[in-house]
Amino acid sequence: MRYWRKPFPGEAVRAVLRCEEDLLSDVLDRFGMETQLRDNGDGTFDATVFTGAAGLKFWALQYVAVCQVLEPLGLRREIGEILRNGWERYETMSETVADVRTK
Repeated sequence: MRYWRKPFPGEAVRAVLRCEEDLLSDVLDRFGMETQLRDNGDGTFDATVFTGAAGLKFWALQYVAVCQVLEPLGLRREIGEILRNGWERYETMSETVADVRTK
């Protein structure tokens, strides 16, 4: 039986992450040395991990500038929605800040 390190609680999901190569040590620290890796030859690698989806979502958001979730598709969509909502808040906030500064 193969042991899988599950760094986040909850029901384990199989996830594929595409990360910039500078993130390799962080991925291995978080998900373990048994993480399946594939070099894409373009400065990125794909990592296959088995972990709880909720924790992975927040980990991926922390590294959004250098890593994206490719699978599962539902988690990828959920992260995209969070990012869209956040962007809309920042767009609205910039208008609010401009209004406050002119008063």
